[in-house]
Amino acid sequence: MKHFLLLILFLSSLSFAQKKEKKSTKVDSVAYYIELSNFNIKTNNYKFSLNFAQKAIDYAHEAKDIKSEAYANSLIGGIYYELKKYDDAIESYYKSVSLYNTLKPSSQQAYCYYQLGLCFMEKESYLVAENNFEKAKTIFQTIKIPDAIELLNLQKGIVYKAKGQNQLAVPIFSQIIAKPDVADLSKTKAEALYQIGTIELENDRINLALNYLSRALILNAKDNNVEQKSEIFLALSKTYEKLLNINKAHQYLKGYLELKDSIALLNSKKLDTQDYAEFKDSERLKTIEQLDKENKEQQKANKVAKLISILAIALITILSLLSLSLYKNNIIRNQSNMLLKEKNNELQIAKEKAEKASKARAEFLSTVSHELRTPLNAINGITHLLIEENPKPSQMNYLTSLKFSGNYLLTFINEILEINRIESNAIETENLNFNLKLLLANIQNSLKELASINNNTFTIEIDPTIPDFLIGDPTKLSQIFLNLINNALKFTKNGEVKVILDVNEINEEFTSIHFKIVDTGIGIPEEKIESVFESFSQGSIEINRKYGGTGLGLTIVKKLVDILGGKIKLESEVGKKKSF
Repeated sequence: MKHFLLLILFLSSLSFAQKKEKKSTKVDSVAYYIELSNFNIKTNNYKFSLNFAQKAIDYAHEAKDIKSEAYANSLIGGIYYELKKYDDAIESYYKSVSLYNTLKPSSQQAYCYYQLGLCFMEKESYLVAENNFEKAKTIFQTIKIPDAIELLNLQKGIVYKAKGQNQLAVPIFSQIIAKPDVADLSKTKAEALYQIGTIELENDRINLALNYLSRALILNAKDNNVEQKSEIFLALSKTYEKLLNINKAHQYLKGYLELKDSIALLNSKKLDTQDYAEFKDSERLKTIEQLDKENKEQQKANKVAKLISILAIALITILSLLSLSLYKNNIIRNQSNMLLKEKNNELQIAKEKAEKASKARAEFLSTVSHELRTPLNAINGITHLLIEENPKPSQMNYLTSLKFSGNYLLTFINEILEINRIESNAIETENLNFNLKLLLANIQNSLKELASINNNTFTIEIDPTIPDFLIGDPTKLSQIFLNLINNALKFTKNGEVKVILDVNEINEEFTSIHFKIVDTGIGIPEEKIESVFESFSQGSIEINRKYGGTGLGLTIVKKLVDILGGKIKLESEVGKKKSF
């Protein structure tokens, strides 16, 4: 910096004959100050960035460098937008646009119109915002930059939503969501998912809202946009509140408040009020003649006198307001207590209704399932007898299909009954003496045929230190193993399924065992791992269509493991392996 100042002093002493060299130095100064301004923006030092951008404007104006002057004005506009000084940002962007309009269409010109649209959206002037977005879109189309149009479409959808025209906003958001997952679109897609999620929340389609908002949160994690993440947290809190899941609603609300505090702290460090006022004052001083010393002193004395008067009036006003505030707070507190009591009563009634509905659902499922099982058993039995009587080949296809459908439906009903029995707390654990190794050998024998159908190798590895006889619940343990191994064999072809038993801890009182079922099948995508234990969840429609099944097996496994006091975890790589 010292070398630069010496160069300026040296050039100022040159003669009039060296004007061309002086002009080129001005141009270099513009680029230098713009570079300094950009550097300070990256380090969140907006005080210095504003000063350097203003110096760039002065030098560019003097050198008649319109493009640099326009760019420097857009820099100041961007800083004001970050500081939420939207009126000042609009003024700077309009200056920039008026200069760019004298040049050929460019991406910087389109960006200024886009930023103007964002500013007017913050001021809720949606018509003006939409007009500026359209101008930006026209320029991007002219200079053939199609990637930027997706971002403009997103803002257009947000404008429609703000104007209450959800029927126009939803198709735009849906079109953006349907785009392939690429890094440049992650923030835009996350915003589109959040916007459509809030629309579904307003329409009380809670499950759809939860789906969109959860996907938005996953995409947000890719670039970790803190402001966007805080808005998603708030929307999720409202969603879980409507689902009466108070714990999750409180968890997301707490996360939202923490993020807002961190954002506020970061913004306060960018440029404090005094620095902002100093910069605005320095701008105004350039358009006002310098006051002489006596007038300044007189004005200062007048200001002190006025300040003392204002402070005295303010003190009296504050004391009066405090007294009034205490009185009103007492009234508000009483009203709040009454409102809380009413809400508690409403929540209690809602809880009782939910419990009654759950009980009625359980009774209905139990009754219907039992009534269906009797004729289904008869159908399966008769089908088996007909197959044994050597039917015609054409009849054999029908009977095989009938047998498969009957068995499928019977399995589905049994699984519903099992889940219903678990959820109604009607299931009890047993403590019996059983041979664990023999139990697994029997399961292996019963599933050999299924393993051979898909040409799979099915092996069991047991830690030799595990005792032969243990006390536990062999029935529920068999259910868990049958479901998990059956799944592994079904989704694996020409591969390997392995059951591994290792000892975690062993002493005279108990044996803690780690069971692991590993296969080399199709695997489960990372985003589906959390939902794989939910009822009727099978990853995708294609998997259900190709492999069949009800999507209840893993739900039963999870519930049985919880009842037995264990833990279950899934690790998976798509197309390689998975292990429970």
